[in-house]
Amino acid sequence: MANGQRGRQRRDELVRAGAHLFALHEYSQSSTSDLLEAASVSKGAFYHYFNSKEELAVAARCRRSLRRELIEPINGVVDPGQRWGRLLERLAELSASGGWHDGLLLARLVQDAGQQPNELAEQLERTIEGLVETFAGWIGDAQRAGMIAGELGPDAVARLVLAAWFGAAGLDELEGVAMPLDALVGQLALLTKK
Repeated sequence: MANGQRGRQRRDELVRAGAHLFALHEYSQSSTSDLLEAASVSKGAFYHYFNSKEELAVAARCRRSLRRELIEPINGVVDPGQRWGRLLERLAELSASGGWHDGLLLARLVQDAGQQPNELAEQLERTIEGLVETFAGWIGDAQRAGMIAGELGPDAVARLVLAAWFGAAGLDELEGVAMPLDALVGQLALLTKK
């Protein structure tokens, strides 16, 4: 294996370990030593690829594109009511496939990064606002088409969906505590049913 490929593989291992660690533990509670242990790398190797834990967190956040995983599979759905239903189904699918780590990672990074403004906090804010804007657009389309109730504002429903996803992801790691996300999604669908 060539050095360049080995280097990319080592960096990817660090990013995967960081994403997993940040998802399961708070970003602020994950030390560089924890990252080194999780990735089985030396301190020198870590700093060869990343200047800081924050830089690794940005890479971990970018590792799996929410746009590719969540938005693109829904964009092709033309019917507004089906698009809303597909969003809820996709969140449940991500949860069932282990993709809930992405929601948990995003939730934990948002919680920790909000305490001090930096590049990570700015990127996360743009990510959340982008998701809210996209979801609200789909919800508004479904409301205008008369396919879901219009009493709740699209922006509020979008934020509620994100909060439910983040909360379900966090509770999912506590066995027996959380309502499965697919059941929660069913409740969200009832909330907006016309």
